[in-house]
Amino acid sequence: MTTQKGSIPVDWKLRTRARFLSEKPLPSFNKMKPSEQASGVTGLVRCMSQEERLDSGANARFHSCCLVWQTPSLPWLELCPRPPASVLAPAAATPAHKDALHRAWTESLYSVFQLVRAQQCPYFYIVGDSFTCLFRASGVCGKSEPNAAMVPTTRGLRKKLQAEEISFTMPLRREDDVKKQVVVEGEGELKKEDGEEGEGEEGDDAEEWLQSMGVAEEEVKKLRSMDDEEEVRKLGKDGGQDSLVYVEGIEAQALFNWLLNCKAVTVGSGVPPTILAPVAFLGATLKPLSVRTGQVGGFCSVEVRGPLLPNAIHALCRVLSSIVPEFAATFATLDSTTAFALMDNVKKSTKPEQDAEDPQAAFNRVNLRDCGLTPDVLPSFCSAASVHPFDSLKYSEEKFSWVSDSKS
Repeated sequence: MTTQKGSIPVDWKLRTRARFLSEKPLPSFNKMKPSEQASGVTGLVRCMSQEERLDSGANARFHSCCLVWQTPSLPWLELCPRPPASVLAPAAATPAHKDALHRAWTESLYSVFQLVRAQQCPYFYIVGDSFTCLFRASGVCGKSEPNAAMVPTTRGLRKKLQAEEISFTMPLRREDDVKKQVVVEGEGELKKEDGEEGEGEEGDDAEEWLQSMGVAEEEVKKLRSMDDEEEVRKLGKDGGQDSLVYVEGIEAQALFNWLLNCKAVTVGSGVPPTILAPVAFLGATLKPLSVRTGQVGGFCSVEVRGPLLPNAIHALCRVLSSIVPEFAATFATLDSTTAFALMDNVKKSTKPEQDAEDPQAAFNRVNLRDCGLTPDVLPSFCSAASVHPFDSLKYSEEKFSWVSDSKS
């Protein structure tokens, strides 16, 4: 475990719960005046800064942090985290229901992606039954082009992406795994090591020998397939964090097109993946998160449950830091998004003053000024130096410190 200090870092994990503990009393955020609720909603929907709001009090600002734009929205089901397919299936019981849900979903996906392209939305998540995607606008975290990541992936899925001529990288593969990998995904052939004979000829000789011994061709192919699958399993490329695929620029557009036109994304439950974004998009529903206040071991506690986007974590912490001199925060994470916190592979900086000196970060802030992030949060999301995974936060002496797994 490592502890660092500075401003709040940007962690791309999607949180499902946040708990804040303070020795000093905290307001009852779940018991607000109608005017505070109205101002909180207006502030989020209109992407207003604190100074522009009718009510700039802590309750109103806190409420605006506990709202998220989501589609689909089925009031009787919680769609993030995704429940089992058996629970979702009744919502798409007939082909007509499935088609209607899918048509609405494609319209929403098209809308939110265009917002990202235009830098009117900083990022959005797609949380499916078997995969999770993160799309980010150019300028976010210092990236010069729109980019996207998908995890987990399988060899079959990557084969489909290659068939669509979508070029991708797998940044979380270990270097020794890259050297060991001999299976060419999408081709099923064997690579030749530099300066050495490839193993393809030996494999062909082995197959011919097996056939000459009377082994049926179908059995030979089955054995070859088992060997390939065993090799992939050993290399840990399927179903884990290191199976993440990353695309940039025109390849991000290609991945979006594939998702838009691939009805297989709803196979299983029949309910399309959940789209989550910090700004409004076509077909989105403004969903409130669950807030509960109380006492835990002598500390005042505030617990927020629901899909918490990265900028919401920043905003919540800033609100609480304006109320109490010290507090601690712990989080529960959607496991499938852990890899997003590790994929950027950049040098991290813990000094907030460096962001102001970074000309690229300043340029990004100008381009993303209308993306929906508030002025106090935007600088962190524009700088590559701000990216750092964390498991918990602490605020004391007007500074934030965070603890992260040393492996991160």
